[in-house]
Amino acid sequence: MGIGQSLKDIKRMEEVLSVLVKYGFGYVFRDTNLERKWFLKENIDSKKLTVPIRIRMAMDELGGSFVKLGQLLSIRADLVGFEIAEELKKLQDQVAPFPSNKAKEIIENELRMPIKSVFTKFEEQPVASASIGQAHKATLKSGAIVIVKVQRPDIKENMFTDLDIMKKIAEHLKENEFFQKFKIQEILNEFEDYTKNELDYMHEARNINEFYINFKNDLVTKIPQVFWKATTSRILTLEYIKGWRSGDIIKDKKSKLNKKLIAKNIAISTLKQILKYGFFHADPHPGNIFIISNNRIAYIDFGICGRVNNKLKKQLASLITDLINKDLDGIIEDLFSIGFVPPEIDKFSLREEIENKFSQYYNVSIDQINLGNLFKELIDFSLDYNIQLPHNFILLAKALITAQSVTQELDHQFNFTTLTEEYITNYMASELTPKKIILDYFTQLTKAKRIVEKLPNQADSLINKLISGNIQFKFQSEGLEKIGEEINKSGLRRTYGLILATFLIISTIFLLREMTTLSYIGYGLSLLIMIKLFKI
Repeated sequence: MGIGQSLKDIKRMEEVLSVLVKYGFGYVFRDTNLERKWFLKENIDSKKLTVPIRIRMAMDELGGSFVKLGQLLSIRADLVGFEIAEELKKLQDQVAPFPSNKAKEIIENELRMPIKSVFTKFEEQPVASASIGQAHKATLKSGAIVIVKVQRPDIKENMFTDLDIMKKIAEHLKENEFFQKFKIQEILNEFEDYTKNELDYMHEARNINEFYINFKNDLVTKIPQVFWKATTSRILTLEYIKGWRSGDIIKDKKSKLNKKLIAKNIAISTLKQILKYGFFHADPHPGNIFIISNNRIAYIDFGICGRVNNKLKKQLASLITDLINKDLDGIIEDLFSIGFVPPEIDKFSLREEIENKFSQYYNVSIDQINLGNLFKELIDFSLDYNIQLPHNFILLAKALITAQSVTQELDHQFNFTTLTEEYITNYMASELTPKKIILDYFTQLTKAKRIVEKLPNQADSLINKLISGNIQFKFQSEGLEKIGEEINKSGLRRTYGLILATFLIISTIFLLREMTTLSYIGYGLSLLIMIKLFKI
């Protein structure tokens, strides 16, 4: 690091500390080297505002990386609580544009060719400008109208400078009573990963391309196409989307667009992303959703996306069903299944708390239940009890909460919960089709086969570790071999027993569905497995 960069870092640290003090956070650094070095003085007037408002105002004034951190935390209520997360949603990532000639220079350096060789037209005035980069409208040689996102000069160095400053400040926040309840280190680790992805436009391009493939022929959702030959880690060239931001439509009371249909389409698109494709836009706020012709939905800004595997889909379906049906025991089992519940938690007390928390919904019909509020209360509850929910589940919950909010603003009569229940019911029915059951069975059978194949080596390895470890057993070698054989046989019996049980269950399901031939085949295979089991 050169002297110039060091001086720049020191100046930025001074700026950050001054702003934090301005908004009433100077007490965090009391009696520390930072206070002695910069002579920090408390600003008493700022304390008239709530802590969440002061945090948001400080981040807004610091701009750049701090605004990005705030936007990330606005979708991670599990880390900072809903009060702060909701306040941080107000942050706007709007920055003055950098000169267009600099943008052209970056494009030419990245693509290694003159800009005229790529674009027949390139608009000087950017259509949008943010902390990471800015977007220009252009026309490719092919005639395609596109949006070109260009990364800011020196943004990488600036963001990692801020990240280092955040880490230094975090060391002092750990000792502060208010901030101790937040997962500061987890926040910064996630923000570091997020920053690396944000600074690599190829990451976003891959996300967009996956969405594009999923929704290529969809009647409701439109995803812009990536133009790969004009895309690098610092440039992202996308199909131009002509439409209206959903946020503008919400504000426009005189809009002639079909808001009821738009609300339904946003809900359908969200649920399809989660339950059909298992890959979803994690921040579908009004600024990221465009409305195009025929009331279709188009998304932008794919920097934060989430994934849902089949296991989490089933857990989500079970949780939503239990929440809607007010099944307390089911909700508890779902929480234990989805998240890590500290072993010291008393399950009986947990049930009482859930009963108190959700008692307001007992005598309420489904069309009066707000699914977004249910998820908010669930996450708040998990925070209070230190139940650690998976990262992708939190993103999923936030996507559902945001989609519910947007649809409600578009159409106050629209019921997101009813449509969600319908989709969940259809999803669960699709999981019980014979084809799906057979596919799941063979998947489990393959896993069981791998376990069986590994058992002899694992048993031998275990025995070798016992022999070479501190614990000594006085066995003859023949005895060890017999023990190894018994361990292998025991494992095989257990595995074959599981396979037998699976076959019997599937065969019974086929019989109940009057699929006689398949049920007879299943029972026949069960018999063969039983004979094999007795021979072990």
